[in-house]
Amino acid sequence: MKLPSEGASSEVLVNYSVYTSVRVAVKHETNQLSAPIVNACEALETKIAERKRKAKESAAKLAMRDEKNDCCDNAIVNLSLELLSSTGNSREDSRYKSLFTKTPSRITVQPIKDKSSDVKVLIQKLSTNSGDAIYAKHLPLIQAAVAELDEAEASYQAALINEQSSYDFEKASQAALRSTLVRTYGKLIDIAGKKNADNYFKKAADKKKKETKQGGTSIEP
Repeated sequence: MKLPSEGASSEVLVNYSVYTSVRVAVKHETNQLSAPIVNACEALETKIAERKRKAKESAAKLAMRDEKNDCCDNAIVNLSLELLSSTGNSREDSRYKSLFTKTPSRITVQPIKDKSSDVKVLIQKLSTNSGDAIYAKHLPLIQAAVAELDEAEASYQAALINEQSSYDFEKASQAALRSTLVRTYGKLIDIAGKKNADNYFKKAADKKKKETKQGGTSIEP
């Protein structure tokens, strides 16, 4: 008896286990061995479904995080454009240079974790010059965009943790199903002998045959 490799997917292990559960179920002397396999297999299928659901959730959270990141970038660029317009497009103007020691593009293209400190500095500068009409207009817009981005980032990180946990739970269920199959094999040896026990397990070398147009057969994994 040979189980699928450790690197085999959960789906492969489930299909392998279904084969054995059916083989033992149809014979009176071995049918009591089917239920533990079925139960362990169903437990793994539950974890597979949970892992897929968590992966979808984290993908959705990532999309929202990136959307909020774009909104934050746009808020910073809009401030820059309006400020440039008021200064005759002069990046050497003191008002512009006091806010943007880095060009807006250098701030907005940064990864979120690296951008955070630069945006906080920008907000601080806007806050200390709130008498400026342009500053006063854009400060709450940027603050709101940053707050939404921070919330989306936290939500995404939490989703990643949940997704990783679902992988860990799935691995544990894989191990439980493997152990059940090993125990089943031992019991089958006691009942039917080793040679017959092997027949209850899907052969690793089994191949599906497919007729070719030439009338021959090709072998597919």
